Amino acid sequence: RLGVLLLNGGQWQGQPLLPASWVQRLRTPCAIAPFYGALVWLNPGERVFPGASAEAYCMVGAGGHLVWIEPAHDAVVVARWLDPAHTAGFMQRMGQALQSA
Repeated sequence: RLGVLLLNGGQWQGQPLLPASWVQRLRTPCAIAPFYGALVWLNPGERVFPGASAEAYCMVGAGGHLVWIEPAHDAVVVARWLDPAHTAGFMQRMGQALQSA
């Protein structure tokens, strides 16, 4: 649900819960690490997460937990206990599925 809230610019069922400016700040690249925003991993040039769009951003947690917010396809993808060695392959296959939908 947090991914859907962020995908919708901080609104839940049409009601603002978070300021849109705060959601935009999450997606603003850090000066020393352009692949990281404020609490989320970014995908500049589609290099960090192959298969995801350049607009995509992710929350990545311990144990292989992943919340992928994909504005290009109006989608949120959640994976739990994903072996980090398989994250890139998973995201490429899921990105292909989203593109063909």
